[in-house]
Amino acid sequence: MLYPQDHFYPHFIDLLAEIARAPLVLDLGTYSGFRKELSLHRSLFRNRYYAMDLTYERGNEGPDVVGDILRLPFANASADAVLCKEVLEHVRDPASAVGEIHRVLKQGGAVMCTVPFLHPYHGKRGQLPDFWRFTEEGAAQLFSAFTSVEVRRAGGAIFVLRVFSPPWLRKALSSRLLAPVLNLLDRVTLRFGATHLFMVLARK
Repeated sequence: MLYPQDHFYPHFIDLLAEIARAPLVLDLGTYSGFRKELSLHRSLFRNRYYAMDLTYERGNEGPDVVGDILRLPFANASADAVLCKEVLEHVRDPASAVGEIHRVLKQGGAVMCTVPFLHPYHGKRGQLPDFWRFTEEGAAQLFSAFTSVEVRRAGGAIFVLRVFSPPWLRKALSSRLLAPVLNLLDRVTLRFGATHLFMVLARK
């Protein structure tokens, strides 16, 4: 989860706004639309937006489309933009998934993707596997078939410690009151190369 008070959050919003302006956006790997950070920025999406997940679970709002990211149920060059947030670590073959994203994107289309690096296990054994972690070079390599790839860190070592903290401490470290101090300390640690998450923007 990213927090609006984090110093890298404006870059996340810039990337999100670029995707949201597209005429048709696919949000892959989400059991319902506009989850997590997107719930705060739903107004950015003024055109067609479709959420897709592997299954439809009763009791949830549900995705717009049920489909497998390894065999996307969309025609070639049918989407203007794709969102894929914290999904590829759960996919057995992330390179094939990115290949499918490339296939369904129109020429000039863009994908915004977030992938974990130093991040706790967050699967559900027997239900939702958690296979992979990605370095900066690994994230760039995944999208190497695209015309341009930008990879940015979502913070430094301080925010790595936050995601590995127990819930009570994570809540305290996410407070707006502590944000100025934590942001200052985290910026200092950026030179060490640690991050819990990479933000990727790739254009076809």
